Amino acid sequence: MTKKAIAIELLVVGMFIELPLKWSRHPFLMNRFKLRSQEQIQTLKQIGLKKVWYYPEKSDAKPREEAVEIQAPADDEGSQTNKALWDEKVARLKILRERRRAIQKTEKRYKATLKVVKSLMLRLSSRPQQSVDDAKELMQEMASNLLSDNEVVIHLMNENNMDESSYYHSLNVAILSMMMGASEDIDKESLSELGLAALFHDIGKSKVPTSILRKREPWNKAERSFYEMHTRYGFDMAEKIEALPACAQQVIVEHHERLNGEGFPYGLKEADISDFSKIVAIANIYDNHCNHLDPRDSMTPHEALSYMFNKQKAWFDPVRLQRFVKMMGVYPPGTIVQLNDGSVGIVITLNSKKILYPRILVYDKNIPKEEAIIFDLDEEPDLNIVKSIRLGKLPKEIHEYLNPRVRVSYFYEAQKKERKL
Repeated sequence: MTKKAIAIELLVVGMFIELPLKWSRHPFLMNRFKLRSQEQIQTLKQIGLKKVWYYPEKSDAKPREEAVEIQAPADDEGSQTNKALWDEKVARLKILRERRRAIQKTEKRYKATLKVVKSLMLRLSSRPQQSVDDAKELMQEMASNLLSDNEVVIHLMNENNMDESSYYHSLNVAILSMMMGASEDIDKESLSELGLAALFHDIGKSKVPTSILRKREPWNKAERSFYEMHTRYGFDMAEKIEALPACAQQVIVEHHERLNGEGFPYGLKEADISDFSKIVAIANIYDNHCNHLDPRDSMTPHEALSYMFNKQKAWFDPVRLQRFVKMMGVYPPGTIVQLNDGSVGIVITLNSKKILYPRILVYDKNIPKEEAIIFDLDEEPDLNIVKSIRLGKLPKEIHEYLNPRVRVSYFYEAQKKERKL
């Protein structure tokens, strides 16, 4: 992207500029922005700048052909303008701190939920009744939150630990499945049962050798056959747990079935696969694409959705797949994106009601990592996403700043709707 040094006296409203100052040395929220008023130009002069960087491709106006004298505001007026800008910056930083606290609170809830999932999974063989009862209680609480009259947002969780990945996978699939179920307006009891089925969908993998499950090279025919048996193993285990509803047993054995008959273990087709199994199948494949055993083979969330929609569409219920894509947004949490101003960020939060306007943490070398700007795109009319970026394409300094997750894990938050006066 071309940038040119330009004198303050040649600036006009509509030009996209970058300030050659540290972020803490000026009253503007960002170092790069589009000029919106003559007062901003006056402020640049007042804080002592002689030149700024100018980006022709991102500007709506060309510089003046001849320099004009920039009338610095009178001391009182200039002080008031400068103070107003600093006040606005401070207010925005306060909002950012509140957003970070909210994210930290959600992460705390997520870790507590994950701890419960790990505990009940470890006790499933020895104390199946207690494990299922604990899982039911957890799913009922989640169902209540998802069916409340609040706006549900999806958070990307700050979790880079690849250990015990089965627990992350189970919780991820349960959360995504329940969010899909909630979008279909099913009742609380059914939503809770869907969550329970999704949480336990892979219990049969406990009968498959770890050497197969963790093998990074392609399976041979015998290994694949052994792996595919996990659905039948799981069904046999589920039949012996009286507390598990019949719908959970179906999901456990059917979550790898495909509408076109290409799935396993029975090669069922559309009419023979339960609705819950069709939902869990989508969430399961999506999470597997995003969280491959070898992180180098993982797709970005954006790529995973595109691949499912373009290459695997015949496997899934088309209405539910479209609903899932809509729910996750074009750029789901965890996607690295480039904005139209050239900046790079990571999608960290998605409001299911505003899928085109996710919340993005943005890289800026001039802003400390711990103070990174978090944009709500619906509050920034001049900003929009132009494309996603693969992790391997990120420069080292941006990768370290954005801290992309080794695992893509999600949790939800039910936010109270803002009252309109």
